Amino acid sequence: MPRRICVPSLKRCCLVNVVKNMDDVWCKESAEMFAENQQWLYVLGPFEHLTSDTIQEIIDVLIEKKTIKRIHLQLLLQTRIQKLRVDVQTGGLQTCIVQLVGWRCRKLTKLDISSCRLVPAKSLAEMVSGIPDIVSLNLNNTQSNDQVLCRIAVHCRRLRELNVAYCNIKDAGALSLCGGSTPDTVDTGCPELITLDFEGTNISQKAQIIILSSLHHLHNIKAPSLFQAIQELGCSDTRDLSKLRSLDVEATDEDIAAIHLLCPGLAKLYLTCLRVNNLEVIAELSHLQSLTLLDENQSLSFTKVVYPVLKLAGARLKSLILLDVFPVSISFIGSVCPHLGHFGYCLYRRRDASSLDYQVANLNMDAHVGQKYFQHLMTLEVSLIGRSVGLDGMPGPEYLTRIDVNCLLSHCLGLRDINFRKVQAFSDEVFSEVFTTNRFLTTKQFALDKCHEISDLSIRCLVEQESDLEVLKLWKCKKVFRAHFMNYEDYAQRNHLNLRVQWT
Repeated sequence: MPRRICVPSLKRCCLVNVVKNMDDVWCKESAEMFAENQQWLYVLGPFEHLTSDTIQEIIDVLIEKKTIKRIHLQLLLQTRIQKLRVDVQTGGLQTCIVQLVGWRCRKLTKLDISSCRLVPAKSLAEMVSGIPDIVSLNLNNTQSNDQVLCRIAVHCRRLRELNVAYCNIKDAGALSLCGGSTPDTVDTGCPELITLDFEGTNISQKAQIIILSSLHHLHNIKAPSLFQAIQELGCSDTRDLSKLRSLDVEATDEDIAAIHLLCPGLAKLYLTCLRVNNLEVIAELSHLQSLTLLDENQSLSFTKVVYPVLKLAGARLKSLILLDVFPVSISFIGSVCPHLGHFGYCLYRRRDASSLDYQVANLNMDAHVGQKYFQHLMTLEVSLIGRSVGLDGMPGPEYLTRIDVNCLLSHCLGLRDINFRKVQAFSDEVFSEVFTTNRFLTTKQFALDKCHEISDLSIRCLVEQESDLEVLKLWKCKKVFRAHFMNYEDYAQRNHLNLRVQWT
């Protein structure tokens, strides 16, 4: 059975007790005396001498218990805080947090307010003016705009990590991070930036070229149409791009060679529109550890493209994601990528039989029987939303066979997270075969969505054995009924198990 619920640690008990008595004890006097005016710049209160980590933990428990209030934040957000992460949905609380951070937290070095989507850009701009020592700032999906970035460029010169993905950012704001050459702007910009995320913004290719040329410490960058900017910059020989480690590109035949020449230090690569020529260049990307391949136009042949790529680079890959690539040889992937820690296989579009690569079957036949594949796998995600259609319009071949599922699961004894969606090859019979060699003892989350061939017989094996299982998700699986779900919950409650079961 999963682990029993342990007695909470003394620290956890203290935190919960503090939160429980927040209104009646810790904030009572402040609420009574200053109920009408809560715009305090500084506070000497009960939390004045707590560490930054402890204050963060109290805030986390307040959010968890859904009891957080403005008066709590007034007392908790002190001048000594160095790290802060908040996730609240109420607009009033979001504004309060942003204001207090800007007023008080001048020693802050790491801030994540990506949940504060209701705070206007003006308030965000005022906030960043008050955190000059910030090193890591996450404004993902907020109302940040060019005004906010200009303030960051002036006041946050030590910034190393910035995330403004899906914000209303244009060239003016982005270029302000590079600083200026005039006497008025020479001391602006963020020259120490290492990680920059502009995904989903309106940054032009010209601005990207200037950013790449100016920010010499940049290792990781995300931006729309980034590779075109890198190509143009590489041709001009004005910037050494060898330090870039992460890159999302749409790569064609010629692009692969350019990637190697311009960015030989890449560790993470996202490729689309990949074709046959120059694939051996990937073998020369000696730092490559994470590879994502997307087949947008049903033109990516496994045997002609994916096969040679993995044969060249698979031995050093730790993460592999295949999107809309069909068919595939799971056994071949397991044989040439022995060190994979994460594997994802997702199919979202309908595939016609006329576009199938039937030579994949030969790769499966060449696999060694009894070979132990995927032994280092820790996270596995398989999502088969689309469907294959035969030449006669009838359902085509299965995306994954029972042999594929068996190959994936039988020997990954350290698997921590499993997510299967519409994987009908994962049946009770397959589970029984896998369970003889892999009992999923280290798996913490087991999620099944619309897997209609798995039943209560298999699920009970997971629930009743001793393991690390903490989360069991059973969504719309036709053979798992509400009565089964209630039995699992009752079993977990009677045995005091640290197990959360979700069922729909």
